[in-house]
Amino acid sequence: MRVQNLLQAAWLEASFYRRVREHKRYNREALGVVLLAAGANGLALGLAALLDRHDLGWAFLGLLGGFWGGLLGWLVLLLLAYSLGRGLFRSRVSRERLLRTLGYAFSPRLLRLLAFVPVVGWVLAVLIWLWSLMATVVALREGLGVEAGPAVVTALLGWLGYIGSGLVVAAIVQMADLWWNMPF
Repeated sequence: MRVQNLLQAAWLEASFYRRVREHKRYNREALGVVLLAAGANGLALGLAALLDRHDLGWAFLGLLGGFWGGLLGWLVLLLLAYSLGRGLFRSRVSRERLLRTLGYAFSPRLLRLLAFVPVVGWVLAVLIWLWSLMATVVALREGLGVEAGPAVVTALLGWLGYIGSGLVVAAIVQMADLWWNMPF
């Protein structure tokens, strides 16, 4: 994975997203960005749980839930963006092209690992989330070949799906904790 590519994606360089859209050689790297971002999310939630509850069980659940929530959220975002782009905005984008551009849009989320820091972690998490949302807008604008307005609408709806999938994973983790602590 080239750091230069991550920086160009994070700095919202539209020319980089256009280049990524056109070349299949970025497939693995874009998917790698998504996996690393999901891992950073899991580590942040796991470390936060460990610091907050001083419990390795909760840390493990945070790690797993954060990773799978991040991965599922990206997939939901991808599917919503593809459906909206093809259906509502009549884009002729392929799933593979959108996979590449949205994969790189998650490069700011690699910093999510810093969100476990006490006191300021939540501020960092919000800033990283907003930065990722802006990267998603650029990725969708270039990936779908649409104007800024449709890209913003698609990004906001996609991020609602991302958040919703995260809530589903959080509920599953919560149920796992309840089951784990049931007196048998």
